[in-house]
Amino acid sequence: MMRLLCQFITQRVRVSAGEMSVSISKSEVLIVSSLHINHRSK
Repeated sequence: MMRLLCQFITQRVRVSAGEMSVSISKSEVLIVSSLHINHRSK
């Protein structure tokens, strides 16, 4: 029982960590692209 619970928790943590890294990379892409646009307009 405890082993199943630990496996479930580690899976959830891995999934949430993966989602966080994906959202972080998305925001980085947005920031970089907006910087490029600002640089071009000048």
